[in-house]
Amino acid sequence: NPHSAKCHCRFAELLVSTGDSEEKAIYKEVIQKNTAQLLQLLEEVLDLSRMESGKIEMNFAECSLVELLLEIHMIHSVKMPKDVELLIDIQDENIMVRTDRNRFVQVISNFLSNAIS
Repeated sequence: NPHSAKCHCRFAELLVSTGDSEEKAIYKEVIQKNTAQLLQLLEEVLDLSRMESGKIEMNFAECSLVELLLEIHMIHSVKMPKDVELLIDIQDENIMVRTDRNRFVQVISNFLSNAIS
């Protein structure tokens, strides 16, 4: 999106030009969030391209569902808006799943990222 790229440049210019540390922190946060979203979008496009070309590899293994969810929670709890809390309610710590660990984390992360934005 060309408009988005222009906005990022403006925020970067404002970050450099302002002397107000609170303002710098706000601009820095906006740049970091948007950069992370852009990187995630690029990764999704690359994965889609790999799937369409048949070059995506799945690595299935037994994984602890609790460990996967705790990892996802750790990654996304810091991304939540200040008035939103990401909770995990673990009923059974011994659940094992056979999955591609990276794809599982990616899919759930995509759901959470979409819910946040």
